[in-house]
Amino acid sequence: MCMIMDHELDTVIGPFPIGEWSMWFSNPYLGLVVSWFNQNREGFNVLYHPNSGCEYEDHTDWAIWIGNK
Repeated sequence: MCMIMDHELDTVIGPFPIGEWSMWFSNPYLGLVVSWFNQNREGFNVLYHPNSGCEYEDHTDWAIWIGNK
């Protein structure tokens, strides 16, 4: 796993109304990570998406949300 602080949580950048951070993990861990965040996200909204190179589809058609979009 790799954690990336994209920008501070109180900073608005681009289309994001609040800050964000990212986590990269390989496909075999998807079930474990989704399950853990589903139980422990503590008020955060979580977007999972592939990094296929198709930016629009990765963030819309192929995305999984836990919490509010």
